[in-house]
Amino acid sequence: MRALAHPLRIQMIRYLDEQEAACVNNIFEALEIKQAVASQHLRVLRQAELVYTQRQGKFIYYALHYDRIGLAAKAASIV
Repeated sequence: MRALAHPLRIQMIRYLDEQEAACVNNIFEALEIKQAVASQHLRVLRQAELVYTQRQGKFIYYALHYDRIGLAAKAASIV
C-alpha cells in the first residue's frame, strides 16, 4: 500500500496513535517538518482512508481509522 510506503507517514500514524487526534500544526511541530510537507502526507493518508478529519472551529483535526490501519497492516504482512 502506497500510503504506508513512506517512513514519514509511518511516523505520523504513530504520532496520531499516541495523541488520538491532532491538527496539522501539532503534527508538523512534533515531527519537525514543514507544514506543507505534513499536509501533503496527510492528504495521502486521508485518500487511503487511514485517517479522517473533524473540524473544530478553524482547526481540522486528524485521527486514525483503526479498522483501516489494521487491514492495511494485515495486507502488508501477507506480501
